[in-house]
Amino acid sequence: ETGNSLRTRLTGHLSNIRRGVQNRPVSRHFQEHGSYSLKILGLETNINWTNKQRKRAERRWIETLQTYSPYGLNEA
Repeated sequence: ETGNSLRTRLTGHLSNIRRGVQNRPVSRHFQEHGSYSLKILGLETNINWTNKQRKRAERRWIETLQTYSPYGLNEA
């Protein structure tokens, strides 16, 4: 969940991967498996959402897609 654009979010992830940042799950994962396999997809957006609404939508998608660790990169 972020108020940033998808492009900004992806740029941050790629920067962390290139710099070898170890304390971020996405960066750590793609350092081990290669960023060539990175794919990104925007699932839902609404420019009028509050932070609380964005966080609620993110939790719903994480639960729906079952991306909490150990099955995914999201941490509870």
